[in-house]
Amino acid sequence: MFNRTHAALTKIETGFNVTGSVPVVGMFSGSVRFIAGKVQAVVGAIMAAVGFIAQILHSENARDWRKIKNEGVQQLTHGALNALRGLAEAFLGWTVLGSIGLLVYQLGRNEKFAPQFKYAPACCRCHA
Repeated sequence: MFNRTHAALTKIETGFNVTGSVPVVGMFSGSVRFIAGKVQAVVGAIMAAVGFIAQILHSENARDWRKIKNEGVQQLTHGALNALRGLAEAFLGWTVLGSIGLLVYQLGRNEKFAPQFKYAPACCRCHA
């Protein structure tokens, strides 16, 4: 149900990881990532709350509402982490050393610029 959304968000986060490692550019992309992360977290919180309440009120569809609640929690978590990373990139982007430090970190990872925290497939969270 949410796998296309996860694929799109992974591409966006990978793009932010690349631009956040470029001196000076990281200031701007970090600021955008910070705002986008806050929006993602708020949307996630709303989804989680609606899913939780509906799961209680509509027990006949509890499994579907649980999926929405779990997706909301995941989006809330990713959004908060994206906001924190964006804030760090915005501050580190002011200095060449900060951006180079991020670049060295990204290049030192096995998956290079891929997001550190992966989105869990929806099928794996439906029983949680």
